Amino acid sequence: MVRVFIFLSLQIILISIFSCTKDDFRWNLVAKPEISKPIITQNSLASLTVQSSLLSNGHDKNTVKGFCWSTQNNPTLSDNKIVMESSKEESFSYTIPWSFIGTIYVRSFAINKLDTVYSEIISTIWTGDAGNIPIVNTLSIEDIQFYNAKINCQLISDGGLTLEERGVFISENPQPNSSNSIKVLDNSSISFFTILAENLIENKTYYVRAFAKNFAFTGLGNVLSFTTKNFYNVGELGPAGGRIFYSKNDTLGGWNFLEAAPQDYNLELKWSPSSITVNNTSTDLGLGESNTSFIINVNGNSILYAAYASSVYSFSGYTDWYLPSRDELIKMYQNLYLNGTGGLALNSQYWSSSEDDFYHQNAWTVKMSGNGEVSTFPKSNMFKSRFIRRF
Repeated sequence: MVRVFIFLSLQIILISIFSCTKDDFRWNLVAKPEISKPIITQNSLASLTVQSSLLSNGHDKNTVKGFCWSTQNNPTLSDNKIVMESSKEESFSYTIPWSFIGTIYVRSFAINKLDTVYSEIISTIWTGDAGNIPIVNTLSIEDIQFYNAKINCQLISDGGLTLEERGVFISENPQPNSSNSIKVLDNSSISFFTILAENLIENKTYYVRAFAKNFAFTGLGNVLSFTTKNFYNVGELGPAGGRIFYSKNDTLGGWNFLEAAPQDYNLELKWSPSSITVNNTSTDLGLGESNTSFIINVNGNSILYAAYASSVYSFSGYTDWYLPSRDELIKMYQNLYLNGTGGLALNSQYWSSSEDDFYHQNAWTVKMSGNGEVSTFPKSNMFKSRFIRRF
């Protein structure tokens, strides 16, 4: 009776086992992964290559592996890391770019659904030194304007490392650096490069120096200085003590401003000693200087007349005066006389350096009056002169 009971019990157990589906019966074979301590296979100025091995994936096909690193000991996944999504049990490597000076700490890791495992930590130091400082020169400054200037530089060495940036520091401080300067970058790849410094302040002294930066060091060039041009507004006193009566932003023709002498020439003069035709004179702005030269070339310097007097005139140490063209004289009338500045004599005729193209024996004048009459008169007439200069 007992034997029959035991036999029936075994039958029930066997039937129960073999009637279960696969999903009703699972074997848990997953274990913690195993990872080796990394080794260094290459350490250069630019990068560090490390190698490790996944010794066991713990029977999990979703295992991942990689490296983590930090400048502080005990790096974790919250620091810099590279994850390689491969559960294959093999050696693997990664090249870490150097981005700082000092010691780096590295370890490998492996992660599966059971656990995260870290290897032992290794460390190494960047192999560079002061010889890796970039070398750069600040060569010259040119084309200085009111609000900009060009700065020429030369990169001599990148210090053996890839440059992150290069350019110039621009400052009002005699020792320009990253903390007290405007930084203007150059994006070219040639040794000689030019930086356009813009949005400067007129009549201001600036100090500039070239720089070049790799991840480890910043190399600084020599310091140069320049002063932006002074922008004169109409009516302001000019460098020679006269009044500015015309200004322009461009430097076409090599000048920006027209300045009238502070006072009339002390004598009334003829336009020229004879009525000889000059032919080459112009009425345009900016051409009074060339007009004056043409007049003197034709009439010589044996006696005093308006154009010749301007060429030998000196005031406040300036000797670059000339007789204004007709349009320059009109600007003087509009911007000085009508504004009550410049000391121009009421109801007086003033010679220009522009010959009358139709009546060659005449030359143009402007009258300082309410209407500002523009007329031509014989060259032998005696009129006032107000000399001007351009710069």
